[in-house]
Amino acid sequence: ALKAVASYIQNYLMSWIGQRISQELREDLFTHLHRLSLDYYTERRAGEILARATNDLSMVQSTLQFAPLYLVRDLLTVATCLGVLFWRHARFATMALLVAPFAAAVLVVLGRKMRDASKSSQEIMGTLYHRFQESLQGMMLIKAFNYEEGATARFKSENEAFFVEMMRYLRATALSGPLMEFIGSLIIAGVIYMGGLEIMSGRMTPGDFAMFAGAFFVAYAPLKNLGKLNSELQRGLASGDRIFEILDEKPRIVQASDAKRFTGLKGSVRLSGLTFRYPSRDAAALNDVTLELRKGERLAVVGPSGSGKSTLAQLLLRLYDPAEGAILVDGEDLRALDIRSWRERVGIVTQETVLFNDTVAGNLAIGRPGASRAEIERAAAVADADRFISALPEGYDTPLGDRGLRLSGGQRQRLAIARAVLREPELLILDEATSNLDSRSEAE
Repeated sequence: ALKAVASYIQNYLMSWIGQRISQELREDLFTHLHRLSLDYYTERRAGEILARATNDLSMVQSTLQFAPLYLVRDLLTVATCLGVLFWRHARFATMALLVAPFAAAVLVVLGRKMRDASKSSQEIMGTLYHRFQESLQGMMLIKAFNYEEGATARFKSENEAFFVEMMRYLRATALSGPLMEFIGSLIIAGVIYMGGLEIMSGRMTPGDFAMFAGAFFVAYAPLKNLGKLNSELQRGLASGDRIFEILDEKPRIVQASDAKRFTGLKGSVRLSGLTFRYPSRDAAALNDVTLELRKGERLAVVGPSGSGKSTLAQLLLRLYDPAEGAILVDGEDLRALDIRSWRERVGIVTQETVLFNDTVAGNLAIGRPGASRAEIERAAAVADADRFISALPEGYDTPLGDRGLRLSGGQRQRLAIARAVLREPELLILDEATSNLDSRSEAE
């Protein structure tokens, strides 16, 4: 009865530890991803990050749930039994354990192979996640261009690479058990043979040998468990490495310790000799740009695609820092200001409208969580969005679904304009904000 109760408590607590640590890791990962600068996401694929946040985290959770149990319980069992062996017959115990270093060497070599193969397979899994995400988001285009076979062929090729790496891992795992079994059998055969010689020579009584053999056999099962645990542990460590690679990333946009809070624009925002190059590109996106935005002024920046208009908007939000030159807000370098207080005064409507799986009101209030319903409705009216919102089944409380796909492109863009207007920003950036609107809405 005591063992049954202890076993239940043990299983429950180990599950609790695994779940709690993975929960905290998941939260740390999500929080840290929001701290990282935008350049981190331009250099990496979303599917790879998603694979680490889901698949790798599941591996770590599985390892945390079972590894401590086997390590603590079985190591204690082995240590106790070895203590008894050496206490009763040190010379015989030493002779019996001479083969142990060979077993340890096998575990180390196989463990390294398993860890490398597991890490490679998880990296390929990130590519597979990316392919799924890419196809799901671009399904209309895939069908329109009859690209189903091409997309499937690319996925099959990468899926085959994942299979190859997983088989590398599984070969090492499959080899680990039989090798440990074989080594254990040699030790047991050696113990029985040497024990017989010791009894026949009178240096050991049958009772001593029976006790020695009993202690050895008690230690044998936990030793086998530790051998099996090695494969699970290596897989968890490989996934842990990939998670901590993200957690070890440092944001490149860092706020100064003595940053000043931005309280409002008094004169102008001046761009002085601004030069910027994206980390993944050789050519400069902007080169020696100088211009001034005075308070209350409207400025139109016109240029062909790729001339740096969107980059200019991102620099004004301090999503990136310029390589040369500076952005001066009332004569103060933007890098010396508190980032959050500056962005609170800036509204932006981007070329690509981003809506979240929330209600209409929830999406509009993202930049101003405390906004009243009257303020939200007023902003929607400014963006010529109030009429179509009122026609929705639940009005402002209508859920928009994933990426707002229940709405047309023009409706989504009007919501994006309303969201920017609701902030009552001092600096309003419209990056081709009416590209999806019809001529009447654009005029409005």
